[in-house]
Amino acid sequence: MKKFYFFLLIASLLVVGVDRAFAANISILSVNPVSGTSSVAINTAVTIRFNDNAMNSASIGVGSATTNSTGTFTVSFGGTPTYIGGNIVMVGGTAKFTPIANLTASTLYTCTMATGTTNLSGTSSNGISFSFTTGTALDGSNAGVWYTSPLNNATEVAVNTQYVYVIFSNGERMDATTVGTPTITLSSNSGTVGGDVNYYDYGTDYVGTPTAVFTPSSNFNYSTVYTITVGNEIKDMAGNNIGTSTYTFTTISAPASPDPGPVYVEKLWVTRCYPENDIADTETKVYARLCMFINSDDINLVDGIDVGSSGGRDDEKFFKLTDSFGNRIAGRTKGHSRDVIFTPDSSLTVGEKYTATVKTTVRAANAAGTQMESPYSWSFTVD
Repeated sequence: MKKFYFFLLIASLLVVGVDRAFAANISILSVNPVSGTSSVAINTAVTIRFNDNAMNSASIGVGSATTNSTGTFTVSFGGTPTYIGGNIVMVGGTAKFTPIANLTASTLYTCTMATGTTNLSGTSSNGISFSFTTGTALDGSNAGVWYTSPLNNATEVAVNTQYVYVIFSNGERMDATTVGTPTITLSSNSGTVGGDVNYYDYGTDYVGTPTAVFTPSSNFNYSTVYTITVGNEIKDMAGNNIGTSTYTFTTISAPASPDPGPVYVEKLWVTRCYPENDIADTETKVYARLCMFINSDDINLVDGIDVGSSGGRDDEKFFKLTDSFGNRIAGRTKGHSRDVIFTPDSSLTVGEKYTATVKTTVRAANAAGTQMESPYSWSFTVD
């Protein structure tokens, strides 16, 4: 239920925009590193994202090495505690704290933002406290872009497409202060397309897929190739540059009548399933491959615990396998890349016909959370 309401929140943000001039109530949308995260790179920065893109940089500062000053942003460790030095900047609605030196390995850090941070109209934000634990390694590379929506080389894209998504690699959160209109652009042979860029990482309530959303200021032209350019200036939380990359899509042809023509809607469907027909054996795994990368966190994270690394979840929320009598076969489901993978708890029965079903709760790893329109089922018999 919590996730359901969260997605309603994100949907409303995309409609009305979190980056309006002033928000009536200031709240904190996300933090990085996510509270409770372990094995955080020792060269990471810390960010706090507000729901208003016009925050007052003068209302935020960094506590000194020994003093936690009211109204400041502090990072500390130990029971005393010990406050670390660093630099803070406010870019739009994101506060970023960069430690003056690498963090200590295998250490629990607590970050505190006291109340009193305001937007430019003087409205004050609530405070927040969150913790994370460092690992032992530096983060030396930026994982980059996972994919875009519309997909790279997509055709028949509607001219009234509302949003263009850049989905960053799963688990690699970007420095929100580096993601914006200068670093993500959309262009055609007619020039640069006007629009706004917002960055979402769902960092406090939901471990999702970091996404930049470009909202064009007008409709696209017909029969036109558009290029999404992701600039090298975008950095991850450790300061690694992403590298410049480009992706293209082509809009639909102009209709012969005033009819606006087909509307491009990105859909999620199963492109391949295994086993098929009668090729299964008693020890087989069952999987379905979808047309887009799926949000594996939906399947693999249960109450904040990654069950994907330990075999998967043991319910039928996303996938179900039944025998010829309709009885559910016990097993574990996990998500990986484009695949939903089911491993039975025990050997399948020779000669038995099984039916596998991928449920509509499986979502694409894009900001829209695209789901299948209906469940997908297929059957196979064990030889």
